[in-house]
Amino acid sequence: MKKVNKALVAFGVSAVMLATGFVGATSAFADPLGQGVITFDKETVTSGDKVAGYRLLDVVTEDATNGTFIYDVNSTYKKNVVEAIRSLDENFAKDDDGKLIPLDKIENPDIIKWLVQDANLNSTNIDRFAKAFKATDPVDDPGFPETTLNKSDADTKTVPTGYYLIEHKWLGDQGSNETYSKYMVNTVGTKGVTVQFKNGTVTLEKKVKDNELGVTNNWQDTADYSYGDLVPFRLTGTLPKTFKNGKPEQNIPNDFAYFEYKFEDTFGNGKDNAPAFTLYNAVGGKDLKVSVYASDGTLKGDLASSDYKFDDTHVTPGDVSSTKNGFTVEVGVEKTINGDDPATAEKETSYQVRDVQSIETVDIQATDMIVVEYKAILQNNANLGETGNKNTASLNYTNNPNTLMRGDTPEDYVKVFTFSVDGLKTFSIDPNETDLPKFELFRDNGERNEGQIVWHSVGKKDVTKDPKTGNYIFGWEGLDAGDYKLVEYYTPAGFTAPMHPVFFTIEATHGNRDADQEPVLLTLGAVVSSDESDIVKVNPSADGKKHLTGTLSTGAIATPIYNRGGNVLPSTGGAGTVALYVTGAAIVLFAGLGMAVALKKRRNA
Repeated sequence: MKKVNKALVAFGVSAVMLATGFVGATSAFADPLGQGVITFDKETVTSGDKVAGYRLLDVVTEDATNGTFIYDVNSTYKKNVVEAIRSLDENFAKDDDGKLIPLDKIENPDIIKWLVQDANLNSTNIDRFAKAFKATDPVDDPGFPETTLNKSDADTKTVPTGYYLIEHKWLGDQGSNETYSKYMVNTVGTKGVTVQFKNGTVTLEKKVKDNELGVTNNWQDTADYSYGDLVPFRLTGTLPKTFKNGKPEQNIPNDFAYFEYKFEDTFGNGKDNAPAFTLYNAVGGKDLKVSVYASDGTLKGDLASSDYKFDDTHVTPGDVSSTKNGFTVEVGVEKTINGDDPATAEKETSYQVRDVQSIETVDIQATDMIVVEYKAILQNNANLGETGNKNTASLNYTNNPNTLMRGDTPEDYVKVFTFSVDGLKTFSIDPNETDLPKFELFRDNGERNEGQIVWHSVGKKDVTKDPKTGNYIFGWEGLDAGDYKLVEYYTPAGFTAPMHPVFFTIEATHGNRDADQEPVLLTLGAVVSSDESDIVKVNPSADGKKHLTGTLSTGAIATPIYNRGGNVLPSTGGAGTVALYVTGAAIVLFAGLGMAVALKKRRNA
């Protein structure tokens, strides 16, 4: 005896039933036995999910104890069921001459006999049959119209007893990262049945890694970098629990005829409305790879270049006509699919897809993670301060195994911050505006030579006079947090050149705001670690150090630098000259007296 239990499986009837013909041996249709209740498992339901059913067969008799049933064909869907069967079996219901028997001549027992044979509706073909049935455009079932679920114990539906195809028609949360459930089939007897949705979840996480020296930098939501730095990013995507890679040794069919999976990455715009990042270095190279990790974080392997398609949608900086600032990575082996593309709804003979299930380079499982890692250069137009530079990503993937339509995960993004040093130059006396100091800023990039810091020049700047404020200013934009050395390499005539450079550290904290987890810049400032020439005009704090103030909104760190000046050259006609004359006369007088005494002594000798 073949038994149907309450799992989501195919048809089941007894062998005795077929032999005796208690399934409706004529073209007459029997009425359903009665009513049954479908209970939707609330643990697998999202509030707002919508379902609908089609009673393909009527249950006219049941053995409630053993869970077996006698079926008849529902006259409403006989034509649809026959067309679905014929899409799987071209030899179904043919006469001796090999011609198709007209629908009105096909006996109901022949339909049911085909359905209950294991070779016809096995675990693979049941999904094909359901899709073929839906392709016949069946009318709505008045006994099981579209029903909205609320994720509660009240999610039940009373229907006539029968064998139902249940369709998950709508995701309750369209902005979620869930997949639709496959078509579900089950027999509803008088004892009812519980249905569990077989949907999965796809997630996308985007992270950035900071470059702070002397610590272990983890993947996080914020970082700070200098203009021109390579910034590492990571996109991590998960797969639905229903994902199978279709390898023969698994002996389980795929829920999806193919599974598309595309990372979409977008660079935020900088100050000139052009992208703040670029993938490419000066010679057009890029640093990007796609890998597969196990759920415990173990690397399983890198994908081959043929396992994904990189599509550059980045635009040239300054081109504000397009918002395509970023790239896509479509994971999967390229395949040709015969039929109409569900994504375009256009009639086609075939279309191209990339199928993750067909990748052979790495044995991808449902619990694995697909990871894209790349480095992008922070460009010179990047926003300063708390605005930051947003870098956003999402996943576009096949979320409906029935229609092969695609959905998107919610966007995830990170922010990269960068800062500036705003120097304010003051003088003990007014300077010559055509002869002003010059500075050079150096950065500690972590390079060492025999234990000594190798300082890298950020650039040279001349002091200029601000026509609006009259202040003497200089500065650098696009700075990372870290250690710096400031050198006044040219001092104007009449001013004292500092004997020692100024050493200072830019300090910034950033992270996720508690209220909404928004990536934000929390604090900004700098601490002077050495100022032996005492030119930084800031009073020491309680800790004995000079602290420079940072402004979150602009990202600027105010750096006042002082020049001492004023030399005195000789002059004539003043009191100093008279004193010189008087002193000289006295010297001459004493010299004359000395000579007179000497001559007198010689005469007396």
